Amino acid sequence: MTTKDKKVCVYILAKNEAQHIGRSLEALSPTGWDVVVLDSGSTDDTERIAKSFSFVSFQEYQYIDHCKAYNDVTAQLAVGYDYSVILDADMLVTDMLQKEINEKIKSPNLIEAMDAEILMYTGGLPLKYGSLCPPKAFVFATGKSYFVNSGHGEKIKPGIAVTHANEKLLHDDRKSYASYLLSQLRYSKNLVVRTAANQMSVRDWLRTKTPLLIFVVPLVSYVVKMGFLSGRAGGLYALDRLIAEAIMYRQALSKKMSDM
Repeated sequence: MTTKDKKVCVYILAKNEAQHIGRSLEALSPTGWDVVVLDSGSTDDTERIAKSFSFVSFQEYQYIDHCKAYNDVTAQLAVGYDYSVILDADMLVTDMLQKEINEKIKSPNLIEAMDAEILMYTGGLPLKYGSLCPPKAFVFATGKSYFVNSGHGEKIKPGIAVTHANEKLLHDDRKSYASYLLSQLRYSKNLVVRTAANQMSVRDWLRTKTPLLIFVVPLVSYVVKMGFLSGRAGGLYALDRLIAEAIMYRQALSKKMSDM
């Protein structure tokens, strides 16, 4: 899609996202942007749902991690577009956020990258207070890579100018709680691997060497960040953070004991 000579394409990273992909694509329908679903081996109805939208292209993609995926999109896959918007399948672009993106990329000042605060949903309820998620970069001028690995995620390279959006990006993960626990187990296993390779951030070091964050993280969410004002959503989120930190510490402790 062209916005005053600015061509935009959305790339959605997906694997077994039948529960989310339809809602994400429906939210993108009014934008007029081109949309590509990069699928890494879904065995559910993700492909069928994605292909039911006429403006969507479905491509198979060998996913390794978000850092590589983001860099592949911005430096290679989005060649021919001025800007790429990169989303997970459980993220939704609101009408107001879409309008803001279009306005900013049309401005005379070149936008290199744009981030937005995340409005989390927990148990289907908005987490208006208590979130520990940092702003997420998701709009990029194409033609180069932007990320390096950091901890169990990725971070913007030094020197990249990031414009902050006023509107929020929605994150509404509706997978089962069992799926959430499995994802935390995967993160913890990756954390143990990085620990062995000395590729840890300070937070990762604390997660693997001490149980401190099991208590500190939910306390910060619920009290310092005033998660209690979000009602049940705030309580659920703080509890989830406690469980996630406990899983990561338990996994690291098990590895240490097995090596003794």
